[in-house]
Amino acid sequence: MLLCGGLDSLQRLTDVTLSTYRRRSGVGTLGASDIEDLALIVSPQVKERNLSLHWSIPASTIIHSDTDAVRQMLVNLLLNAAKYTSSGG
Repeated sequence: MLLCGGLDSLQRLTDVTLSTYRRRSGVGTLGASDIEDLALIVSPQVKERNLSLHWSIPASTIIHSDTDAVRQMLVNLLLNAAKYTSSGG
């Protein structure tokens, strides 16, 4: 089961990374649900280190930006936080 979760995590991370490098330039819109979905990408690392991920994003949140770049930046931040947070944090 752990192997399947790890493989799924790698697939999602690969998809996000590839979308960044193959992305179309231009401004798009990210909503709160788009940002909350990023928790799925980092959840295997969070669980592996016995961490908790809690955040509150107002439903009215709208970000006008290069959406792929913002997603990649947030995934990188979350993965680094999971990597460097003490187990159980």
